[in-house]
Amino acid sequence: MNNIRTGKTKEVKILQGNYGYGWEDICQYDRENYSESRDDLKAYRENAPEYVYRIITRRVKREIVNG
Repeated sequence: MNNIRTGKTKEVKILQGNYGYGWEDICQYDRENYSESRDDLKAYRENAPEYVYRIITRRVKREIVNG
C-alpha cells in the first residue's frame, strides 16, 4: 500500500492588477502553468502600461476527492 501524504493546501500563482481601487485578481494559475503567468504578465504590461500588475503566490484549500 502506497501512502503518499498530500497537504490540505496547494500554492497557486495569482495575476493581479491595480486599476485605482486596490488589487484585483485577474487570473489564477496552477503549478503546471507558472510560465504562462509570466507571459500573461508581460502581455498585460505591454497592452495597458497605465496600470500596475503583479504576480503573487497564495495558498488555497485542496479539493478533496472521495472514492
